[in-house]
Amino acid sequence: MAIYYLYQAMQKIYLFIISVLFVVMQTGAQNSRGDSLYNLGQLDQAIEAYSDEFEVEQSKAKPDIKYLMDIMASAGSACEDAGRLKEALHWYSMYKDYATEYDPQETGDAYNLIGNVWFRQGDFSKAIEYYYRALYYSQNSNDSLAMSSASNNIGNVYFSLYQYENADEYYQKAINLMLALKDYDELPSCMINAGNVKMLLEDFDAAEDYFRKALQISLSQGNQFRAVSSLVSLGILFERTDESDSAYTYFEEGLRLMDTEQLSVEYIMTLRGLGSLELAKGNFELAFTHLEKAFTLAESAGLTNISADVLQLLAEASDKSGRFKAAAMYYKILYEINDSLFDTELSEKLSQYESSYEAMLKEKTIEMQQLEIESGAKTNRFLMWLIIIISVSLGAITIAVYRIFKNKNKYQKTLLESKIQEVRLQALRAQINPHFVSNALNSIQNFFINGDIEQATDYLADFGQLIRMVLDNSHSSYIKLSDEVEFLKLYIKLEQLRLSNHFEYVVEFDSVLQDEDPLVPPLIVQPFVENAIWHGLSHKDSGGMLLVKYSEAGKDVLVCVEDNGIGMEKSQELYKQYPRKRKSYAMSINKERVKLFKEYFNRDLSVKIHDLCKGESCGTRVEIIIPGIKRSE
Repeated sequence: MAIYYLYQAMQKIYLFIISVLFVVMQTGAQNSRGDSLYNLGQLDQAIEAYSDEFEVEQSKAKPDIKYLMDIMASAGSACEDAGRLKEALHWYSMYKDYATEYDPQETGDAYNLIGNVWFRQGDFSKAIEYYYRALYYSQNSNDSLAMSSASNNIGNVYFSLYQYENADEYYQKAINLMLALKDYDELPSCMINAGNVKMLLEDFDAAEDYFRKALQISLSQGNQFRAVSSLVSLGILFERTDESDSAYTYFEEGLRLMDTEQLSVEYIMTLRGLGSLELAKGNFELAFTHLEKAFTLAESAGLTNISADVLQLLAEASDKSGRFKAAAMYYKILYEINDSLFDTELSEKLSQYESSYEAMLKEKTIEMQQLEIESGAKTNRFLMWLIIIISVSLGAITIAVYRIFKNKNKYQKTLLESKIQEVRLQALRAQINPHFVSNALNSIQNFFINGDIEQATDYLADFGQLIRMVLDNSHSSYIKLSDEVEFLKLYIKLEQLRLSNHFEYVVEFDSVLQDEDPLVPPLIVQPFVENAIWHGLSHKDSGGMLLVKYSEAGKDVLVCVEDNGIGMEKSQELYKQYPRKRKSYAMSINKERVKLFKEYFNRDLSVKIHDLCKGESCGTRVEIIIPGIKRSE
């Protein structure tokens, strides 16, 4: 996390992990032994106490169903905070089944809680499925506490999609509801969420204010566990703002209050934070001690996002301390983990859950209409005229409400379709050829084997920076053109290494564009460069040359990718004779990205491909016109 590029990208993940303090609707068993232990942060003991209380109550001839449901929710929450996510899912699923049968008003809370577990494990598609169900049941409930819970978790959904302004809006709604209800039990959780949004929006003063208020309320309520969460969040904040002394203070205070004998997200993040601070000071042995333990615990808890974050720090520590083989290994694992985090099915899931949500609303409408018909059939004749009058009035009101509801649904659908396009763009941007990663690491390894440590170190540093830039850019709709050019230079340099310097290359960047440095969609050009190298230059015996030129074209950016390879016709002949076992998806993915770019941003992006073959001389030129956005706009 100390390296800037990955710091920006991965911080959006790990900060949210520490703030996954989702609102739990606690009622009933507030003074139980399990609750007391939970509030003291003794999670393993609390889980055991909840299990005992559940068995005792369930064994009774007439068990208190409400009490059992409270135990299930609380036990699941304790398991979740302890990182025992499979057990949490078990308790929450039982809670959902009981709620569906005995108390439908709590069904929304149960779906929320199940969604939280999937979110902690990095399975956003499953989390979104349960959040949409929770949203439906919450909107059909008049319970203000349930509404505050729903608002908080809607904020979490927006947060997971990097829509921080929307997340901030819903967190504030939840906070206002909790303040009005004087619900101080879960208010610190929501304030920590809001503080993390403010931190990512770089409103550090507001973030600190939220964290300090969360700490104050937690201490006044005797909630030691949430106090620890607040302290760790303050540690992360001061780490982010390069106030290392303050960061140390809060991490160590959190460590003093927490139970380190049990697994918790807060403990893992504290180890991660201390490791990062030691790394920045050059204390590598201490850094490795903290980070290796944090990685082991995160892996055992199934916290994929935190594992990736800690891996990055381990790779950096290995690189800086001269442990180059370990650094290469960590980068390879990091890439594999990161690739798994970008679920390309997410956009389809969003559409699917929107349809399910609308279907549930339709079922509810039909059910209400049937009830009205049955009720009308039983009505006394004496009331018939009165009913007719009321029906006419209600009919007019229903038409008006229907139109409002229809317009609202249309707006929500448009908004969601826009969101789907955004997510699909993010998923597609996350694709980079895994064989490129493997080949680059193998080439670096060969330098080590041949004893060329200096060359290996240089290329390993380039590879690490490339991966960090991919992670960073995969979350952005636009990036600076200078960053795009820097990424492409690194990519070509590593491909040149893979082919044993089989070709030369030149990247030209127009001085006017350098001054303006417009914003462009990321990673548009890379697949065309990959195509030129793989299908053109790699087949030449010698004298390969690749030219990439960025120039101004009115308000747009013109990119020319030209090679003196074997040309398109010869490349296709070779492909027919020697078909690849593995299909390359780079160009098909990019075609889809270009299409989505036009649809989502309503701006044209054109691509023209020219075969340069004339006699024995061959090659290919690709001209890409990218709409650039000036940074002042």
